[in-house]
Amino acid sequence: DIGGNLINDILQQYAEEKDNFHFVASLGQKRYISILYQVIMMVGNSSSGIFETPFVKLPVLNVGDRQKGRLITSNIKCCDGTELGMQNALKELQTEEFHNKCKMADNPYGDGHASERIVEQIKCYLNDSDTLL
Repeated sequence: DIGGNLINDILQQYAEEKDNFHFVASLGQKRYISILYQVIMMVGNSSSGIFETPFVKLPVLNVGDRQKGRLITSNIKCCDGTELGMQNALKELQTEEFHNKCKMADNPYGDGHASERIVEQIKCYLNDSDTLL
């Protein structure tokens, strides 16, 4: 994204000054998904907040309108990019009510087991085709 390098530089510098802040340019796919289970919330404007977080019931603050038009599940709170807008939304994400809402969030993208069901259907098809030959 435009300006991403500047943001990364700022975050890297901040991480160098703080013991409790770490900056990693890329975790890779497996580490990234694993870490979603470890964090308390996601803040940003990434499609990952829209697509991956419903699986783990993670609270998300979606900032700005980059994801406008996409399906927003109940674990996601959208706000504008103003300081006040983000502060108010962050306060809401930290409430017990919002956390309970996240636990009950439906996932419109499935349950993460589509590939297993597809393999089973292919096996059934192949077994049925053997008897037809």
